[in-house]
Amino acid sequence: MAVQFLDMRMSEHIAVATEDGVELNNGSALFIGDLGIQTLAAVGTPNQGDVRIWLSGTVTVLRPGGVQTPPPDVKLFITRNGDGTLSSGTLIYNMTFNSGTEILTVSPISITACDFPSASLVAAGQIRYTLFITSASPPGTGDLFLIGPVAFNGIACAGSN
Repeated sequence: MAVQFLDMRMSEHIAVATEDGVELNNGSALFIGDLGIQTLAAVGTPNQGDVRIWLSGTVTVLRPGGVQTPPPDVKLFITRNGDGTLSSGTLIYNMTFNSGTEILTVSPISITACDFPSASLVAAGQIRYTLFITSASPPGTGDLFLIGPVAFNGIACAGSN
């Protein structure tokens, strides 16, 4: 069967860079992206077992000037069909990014992942994908901030030709 375009979604957590960011620390994982990818058009077709999901995102973090502690790692996670908490759902992607050793660093981080959900997941008509960010930094140290922009995108298609 020919390739079907199913859906395209975007989740925007922070539209533009902000001066006062949100502190990233190992005390919590911030929920920064949420997509409900629609798969209903493939349900009941020969393409139901051939759905592919493409996910991409951009986050920007700031390591403020004057911070003397070792550079903290940033961790990004994408889960499937969770309830909005990191421990729920199926982890389909994780990445560790070192924020660098410079005194003042602004780091835009881009991620790309894909998922090949089973026919039974596709049959539900929608698959939820969530994006989380955290850091190895101790809470309250001000080592690292999420300043934006932050966006999470997803596209679903089906078929094998």
